[in-house]
Amino acid sequence: MARAMSTPGTTVSGGSTGRGASPADAGSASRSARARVGSGSADTSRKWIVDARYDQLFLLAAWALPLLLWAIAVWLPYGLLIAFVLFVLLDNSHQVATLPLTIFDRGSMQRFGRFYVVGGILIAVTAIVLAFFPGTIPAKMWASLVLYWGAFHIIRQHYGFLRLYQARDKPSSDRVAKAEVIALYSGSAFPYLMNLSQGWIFTGVGENLFRVPMPIEAAWAVLAIFAASFAYTLAAALQRGAQELSLRLLHLVLVVSNFWLAILWVAPDDVLLAVLFITSYHDLQYHAIVWLVGRARSTSADTPVLRSVQMVFGSVAAFAATIVAGGLLQAFLRNDFQVAASVLPATPQANAVMFGLFTSYSYMHYLFDGKMWKMREDPRLRIELGLTRR
Repeated sequence: MARAMSTPGTTVSGGSTGRGASPADAGSASRSARARVGSGSADTSRKWIVDARYDQLFLLAAWALPLLLWAIAVWLPYGLLIAFVLFVLLDNSHQVATLPLTIFDRGSMQRFGRFYVVGGILIAVTAIVLAFFPGTIPAKMWASLVLYWGAFHIIRQHYGFLRLYQARDKPSSDRVAKAEVIALYSGSAFPYLMNLSQGWIFTGVGENLFRVPMPIEAAWAVLAIFAASFAYTLAAALQRGAQELSLRLLHLVLVVSNFWLAILWVAPDDVLLAVLFITSYHDLQYHAIVWLVGRARSTSADTPVLRSVQMVFGSVAAFAATIVAGGLLQAFLRNDFQVAASVLPATPQANAVMFGLFTSYSYMHYLFDGKMWKMREDPRLRIELGLTRR
């Protein structure tokens, strides 16, 4: 799950430019992006982050993936199990994909190393301590962060993609740009707040989670904000004609509809299925953007990286194999404690420490990811995303 990248005065999450129809073409995509901006500022006449084909990983393919997993869960024998296994691999591997651009990246560690180390230690220690007090209010609040921090983390990634599309296809005015941002936030938040106000979070796994009290009036207020901001955005688009019916608007509609479908239709009373539906969209986008940025960074003479990182981004196969292996290891250590306990001291204390460490990695991912995409603090990103010259 990605949080944000900052541009001067704003924050943006994940993206890249270049040429290519699939991850296999990301090397040429990154080189093409650099070529376009090598002698000047970003080519804002290009409306795509990469091109019309590759961008579907950020747009229609990412939007369709949750529907595919849902169809598998509903229609195939053992479909729910199959969909869940695919989702676990997709989600765990996207968390692993953060590492080559953070703690295994020399430039990132020079800039943010203290933040990563101190933040990671604090999260791990908190998780380990609370693992010895299951069922308590603090433990429930800690476990519930995956729904609150995680939701914010996902929305921030969608905001980041919106900012990247705005950078390439500038809105007609600052008001339109702000209206698009407000519509994205409020449209995503409405179904989440509505079901939270109805106690949805207590269904199924609710006894292990902490529900933040949410008055229903807050949800309706957010819906009103969305209606007004989206109406303004749409009116501005229609007023300017077909040229304003942009990728920004498409991205906005896809993101909001994903949240509405997940929470209000597909899984109104099943928090886990809703998480699968919303997060798988986010995961595919994340893999595509990490590959593009990682490929650009690992092949750049200006930003030397570790040999191991070069190998990870040396090919799509190497990248996929690395993150899937990491995702499987994470699933093994986090979800299969009977097997894990067989190679560790078979004590409740050891199992509690294991559980605390490996369930806390999601929070480390949120923390690391929220830092790694900040353009104001890591100027390499603007070059790698084709937003400025070298």
